[in-house]
Amino acid sequence: MQAGVVLPVPQHDSAGMGERRRAAAWVALVAAAAFSLALFDCPGTSDVITWKRWTANGEQLGIRDGYAANTADYPPLTTVMLVLTAKAGDLVGVDRFTAFKASLLLFLSLTTLVFCLVTRDLWLGALLHLALTLDAMGLAYLDTWLAPALLLALDALRTGRLLLFTIAYAAVCLTKWPPIILLPFLLVHVISMRHARDLKRLATAHVLTRVVVPGLLILAAGLALFGIELAYSLARGLRNDYLSGNALNANWILTHVLHVMAPQQFGPLQDGVATHVRSRDPSVMLPPRLVFFATYAFALVAYMRAEKTFANLLRYAMVGYLCHITFNTGVHENHLFVAVLLAFLLWHSERTSAAKAVVIALFVNLNLFVFYGVTGTGPPFDRAALGIDVALPLAILWTLYFAVLYVPAIRGHVRAPAPALPITGS
Repeated sequence: MQAGVVLPVPQHDSAGMGERRRAAAWVALVAAAAFSLALFDCPGTSDVITWKRWTANGEQLGIRDGYAANTADYPPLTTVMLVLTAKAGDLVGVDRFTAFKASLLLFLSLTTLVFCLVTRDLWLGALLHLALTLDAMGLAYLDTWLAPALLLALDALRTGRLLLFTIAYAAVCLTKWPPIILLPFLLVHVISMRHARDLKRLATAHVLTRVVVPGLLILAAGLALFGIELAYSLARGLRNDYLSGNALNANWILTHVLHVMAPQQFGPLQDGVATHVRSRDPSVMLPPRLVFFATYAFALVAYMRAEKTFANLLRYAMVGYLCHITFNTGVHENHLFVAVLLAFLLWHSERTSAAKAVVIALFVNLNLFVFYGVTGTGPPFDRAALGIDVALPLAILWTLYFAVLYVPAIRGHVRAPAPALPITGS
């Protein structure tokens, strides 16, 4: 080789590769949007009839009295949203069902938009949109109405914007009650709590003026606008008498067992298929609740002792919420929705958590599909075609998978000391 001659080194076209990846991500987003649009005309589950009744009450009696007449276990913003959606449909001249499904499509799109804005990840945004489509557009559940606010609240917490977090999270909890289960984990994160004595940090300037006082003011406003019915609705949710409301969890295993072992009291299997059990019997309902409280408490203590990073918040809040999904009574088939949002944010924060997000997204959609199919009118197959209700092995699989998530979270970080972090906010 001649001295002084430098051979050219091949260069990867990283810019071109990046452009192709972005283009492919946009194609994936468009495809996911097209799939959700294709399900627009699906009638949804029988819950749609309930939404119609609540809308009529709100229109005929006014929001406050209509909400009280609903005697539901939902917070008031659901009734507000239903009435506003109906009014918007009247304004543009479309029927009520079209307006309702359009609102679900709008909020599903807003969920994807907010996720892409806070993560800058179009691929994950497309996958999240796809994961939430059956819940929103196929079965017409209302979970998507809270999703943009929950993503915004979590991102505000990540960036220290505590007032925005408080407002957004309050909006979430005033739309549906289940996300309130996340509150202890969020407060532990806000005050970097490691011991019970750290609760005094709630009185520090940032937390007091941007979390505690605004939160109490929003609660007071809710009580002033909607009266004691706000508290009654939460109490109804806590007293829910479903052992498992078609949720593939540990209580669905118990549901199946009760049909087989005590058919005189709970009824036999129907053509080999279990149906949900409703009971006020403490001997039936109390043990699962105690298991929930115990596993949840261990998860919360584990997070108190762990490092207060945003990824750890997502991890432990997700595990705590999954304690509710797996063991608590009154859990329904769509309640896993919130865990999907947490899992995808964790996936963005830690790429090693991709499998967790994928499995949770698959399970929520399997749960919905096994009971209601794609359109809400029922699955396109016989659940007991092979001699056993397919929901039973799926419930067992979910419970085992929960253990796979839960045990490492508790054992892997519970002994790790974490220094107290300064409380910041804007």
